Amino acid sequence: MSLFLSAGHSPAAPGAAWRGFVEHLEAREWVAELSRLLPGAQLVPPGELGAKIRWVNARARPTDLAVEVHFNAATPTARGSETLYAPGSRRGAVLAADVQAVLARFFEPSRGIKPGWYQANPAKGPLAFLAQTRCTALILEPEFIYRADEIRAHRAACCAALANALRRYV
Repeated sequence: MSLFLSAGHSPAAPGAAWRGFVEHLEAREWVAELSRLLPGAQLVPPGELGAKIRWVNARARPTDLAVEVHFNAATPTARGSETLYAPGSRRGAVLAADVQAVLARFFEPSRGIKPGWYQANPAKGPLAFLAQTRCTALILEPEFIYRADEIRAHRAACCAALANALRRYV
């Protein structure tokens, strides 16, 4: 089984930012750390979402796993971790529960696992990374972007624990 690691967003559209702390740049740090701990994991090239999905789909089998790292944004008082999976994916829900258990040890409160609907609205359909990849896919939201110091402080330990959890599936 193969593991695909993707940093959320792209250099051209870097996602959320707060006081100079940029989502895509930090997601790249997490992906680099995970790939160091998980030799053989395939790094998804940065780029627009459609290109990333096509890249994964050209290489993935249904039994593989794709993981994309993001950081939530809402209001500066928001905090906590969550893991998203493709709506209706039983395997995705199981893997999301294992991954979320790890994230929750480092970033409380646990916001749980959730089917990944676009803007949390089932009428808008599922998030593309989750629904359009050929394999099981997860989106990790370790913490809100406003907690840069905590995110950096826990990066290495959380990635080590995530790597241990992901080894069971790949």
